[in-house]
Amino acid sequence: MKKIFAIIAAVLMLAGCSQDKQNIANLTGKWYVYKWVVNNSDHYSVAPYSDSIKNYNITFSADGHYIEQNAIPNLLGVADTTYAIGTWAFQNSNEYLVLTDTGMHVRTYTIFNLMGNSVELRRASEDRYMRKVQ
Repeated sequence: MKKIFAIIAAVLMLAGCSQDKQNIANLTGKWYVYKWVVNNSDHYSVAPYSDSIKNYNITFSADGHYIEQNAIPNLLGVADTTYAIGTWAFQNSNEYLVLTDTGMHVRTYTIFNLMGNSVELRRASEDRYMRKVQ
């Protein structure tokens, strides 16, 4: 009987590790926002928000690092590019994505539908719908 429980426990642990690897593989890459909803209102097509979010991208590496880039046009129409770098990690059985930048600012997103080249990230009243660059 103990052997059966040991075998079941081993299978469950391997399945969990396999799922972690799959989620890391799915997240790894460069992502763009295609829809941005704040307080149930679509901000993706509304200025001035649209200029900011349409130029935003984030790249996740398999080693747990990320780079965020945002090019916001200034008053002269020239894009001012800002960068944020830090680390990312899954939390609570891959339900949450935690981003910690170099200034130790932490943001936690609930992950929805991390499949293939799309993901939805929710934080408070904000939803980011993102696509991965192939």
